[in-house]
Amino acid sequence: MTNGTRARSKGTARPPPRPPRAGRTDVADPPAFWFHSSAVVVADRRKARDWYCDVLGFTVLDDDPEHWTTVGNPSVGARIHLCESARRGKRPGPTESRATGILLLTREPLARVYRRLAKRGVRFPLPPCELPWGSIARFLDPDGNEFWLMPAPDGPPTG
Repeated sequence: MTNGTRARSKGTARPPPRPPRAGRTDVADPPAFWFHSSAVVVADRRKARDWYCDVLGFTVLDDDPEHWTTVGNPSVGARIHLCESARRGKRPGPTESRATGILLLTREPLARVYRRLAKRGVRFPLPPCELPWGSIARFLDPDGNEFWLMPAPDGPPTG
């Protein structure tokens, strides 16, 4: 090893980096896709729709009577797709993930959002806390789906 890097054996050299496209010096290849929605499994999408709107303050963006309901913040564009469990009317089963991985951002102080949602009965397995990399809280919806809540980075939301 030299200067903290591993020596490469013959035949394993990396190809030279591709030059950036004309006019773009900040990224080599931006993704050809974007975030639209994330699915969350719920027991009853009508009850879930009401909870997401009444408790979290989201807006119904699509409500198809045959299949889906999506909620979100129309000014940002991202949405949560409420998928009814295959076990209709029952809480999601063990094979239907509840760890959504969804990160919700807020411009309000985290403690204020926590107090407001806790007063509305939202369960927080992790109340607001400071970690070495930033502030976070985790909360659950009525079906046990977990969401992360963090302060938004600087700059306006885009959508």
